[in-house]
Amino acid sequence: MAPLAIPGPPRGLSFQLGQEYIRILWPPPETNLDGSTPPRIAGYNVYRTEDPRSLPPAPLNKQPLRATEFEDREFQFDKTYYYLVSVVGSVESPYAESLPSAPLAVPAQDTFPPEPPGDLHAVAEGGIVILFWTAPPQRDVAGYRIYRREPDVSEWASLDTELVTTLSYRDEKPGAGKKYEYRVTAVDTHGNESQPATVPVELQ
Repeated sequence: MAPLAIPGPPRGLSFQLGQEYIRILWPPPETNLDGSTPPRIAGYNVYRTEDPRSLPPAPLNKQPLRATEFEDREFQFDKTYYYLVSVVGSVESPYAESLPSAPLAVPAQDTFPPEPPGDLHAVAEGGIVILFWTAPPQRDVAGYRIYRREPDVSEWASLDTELVTTLSYRDEKPGAGKKYEYRVTAVDTHGNESQPATVPVELQ
């Protein structure tokens, strides 16, 4: 039986990195290896490895992919992954799959700040301010930073050297008879800091 004429592996792989995914994209081959058209493509397989010299025994996808992209949601930050894509020319007998593409290196670095804390509000009484807020939805929030300033001052002063790990903060130092602004930011385990939530406070 003559071997099936199928395309070679895709070229020009690229990636998009998000907080929850690594998306691998590639252009489809235009011809079979013998130059004939249309290219015989039953699907694609995507492989991932941490060692570009070693191909894993099975692809990430359970069935050949029809689309020319794949989202990997089972990864960890602070690692470099290598992705390879092959063309499945036939899923019937005889099964035909191309060699894998050149590996695409993807350094998975978390540069994504969390969302700001939600529903920030303050209770002021007797020269003491207590702040309350709700947690953002991201699972990697390590804690919160609290800032304070007087309205006519441009610089914000950080109120703690350590991250606050609760959803409230008690400030006993501002003093009565003043106006302040407070802001709270969320910080994740990689040190990415969110945009602030801000609330004004007037002490009696």
